[in-house]
Amino acid sequence: MGRNLIRISAEFQNRPRQSLPQSFVRAFTGLGYMVATERNAQIHCAVAILWFLLNMVVRPTTGVVVEGGIAVFMVMGLEAVNTSLERVTDMAVSGEWRTLAGHAKDTAAGGVLLATVAAVLVGIHVMAAAWPWHWWLFTENHWLGAVISGVGLLFVLTMCLSAWCQRRANWRSSPSEGHLI
Repeated sequence: MGRNLIRISAEFQNRPRQSLPQSFVRAFTGLGYMVATERNAQIHCAVAILWFLLNMVVRPTTGVVVEGGIAVFMVMGLEAVNTSLERVTDMAVSGEWRTLAGHAKDTAAGGVLLATVAAVLVGIHVMAAAWPWHWWLFTENHWLGAVISGVGLLFVLTMCLSAWCQRRANWRSSPSEGHLI
């Protein structure tokens, strides 16, 4: 029982650690890959952009804006986990269809669906809490919620920019393909 089940190569053990800024660059590259290659991630980004813009205009209280932001990023985080699981599963089965691989991918997609339903419920709660809606775009009402929404919007737009840069770089390198990978 004392044997090591996971063997880590010496090359992996001795590699230099990347800096914190490099870690963020790689994280945004991964999120951009997700947005560039996954239709559902593109839908999640569009909904997130609309959500944060609506929050900036309607200006619900800060607490409910935070609730909505957590729900949005939970869905997108699970979509990232789902995308990575799908890629690793595809790599592991080497292009062959395997029943267990299909179940793993379907289960991960189901997790994203559950988070999306929860996010819709949170969105309904947030918009109901802000009722009656007032169009307070250029007022001081609930300014902190508007700032939080602006930060969330910038984060999602950065993901979209990363996806656009990756797609553009790929199209330049292989114009006949017209798609990523």
